[in-house]
Formats: sequence, C-alpha cells, structure tokens
Amino acid sequence: FDLFVSSAGGICIAQSLKIPNEAKQEHFDKIIRQLLETRHARAIIIFVNDENIRGILNATKRADQVGHFLWIGSDSWGAKNSPIQGLEDAAVGAVTIMQKRATIEGETKYYQAEWMGGRNIALIIGTELPGV
Repeated sequence: FDLFVSSAGGICIAQSLKIPNEAKQEHFDKIIRQLLETRHARAIIIFVNDENIRGILNATKRADQVGHFLWIGSDSWGAKNSPIQGLEDAAVGAVTIMQKRATIEGETKYYQAEWMGGRNIALIIGTELPGV
C-alpha cells in the first residue's frame, strides 16, 4: 500500500483507513462515516478479503449510501460471486483489477506444492526469459 501511495503522482489521497483484524459491524459503519467526511472523495480503492468487502458493502447499505462510492478493488472479490452475493446493488459499478497471468516460455523450473509453515507454496527458480 505504501508503494501505491508514494507513486500516486497527481492523485489526491484524501484518507488512508485500515480495517482492524476481526472487525465488527461498528468498525465498518465507522469507516463509512469517515469516508463520508471527505465530501468530494468518492472513489475508494479497497484491497481486502471477502469478509471485509461484505462488511464494507453492508455498512454502505446501512448508511443509505449505495451508489455514493465508486469501488476500485482487487480480484479477491472481482473474480468470484460469493463476496458480493446479496449485495449486488451496493457493488454495482465497481472496478476490480486482476494481474495479467501468462505462461512464460523458456527454462523455468517449478517446485510445486511444497508445504512450509502450513501453507502451500509454489516456488519458481531459475527463470530465464527468451530474448532477455
């Protein structure tokens, strides 16, 4: 996030808010109230998990502010229906961003499905890009 803010040249970032771990309804309601304090700031860049996007969208509905904000989010809620199921009206017009994914031709070795600390991690080593 800090890299995004520091490279935002020409974009006014009115607020930077964080959702606490294990946020409750009142946290999401407070965030919506804080966002509404900056009157002309309506585009909200939000990179959160499914549970938190549901919390924010529900808070928007409770505050009767559906349609007020333009949501710009990650593929964590743009590539699947579950995060916005039942909240479609609050998410209408959202723009979500997904990284471009492609297979790299060349000498790439993969160590797949290596379990480290309880997480499934795919390591990529020795990548050589053709023509580089």
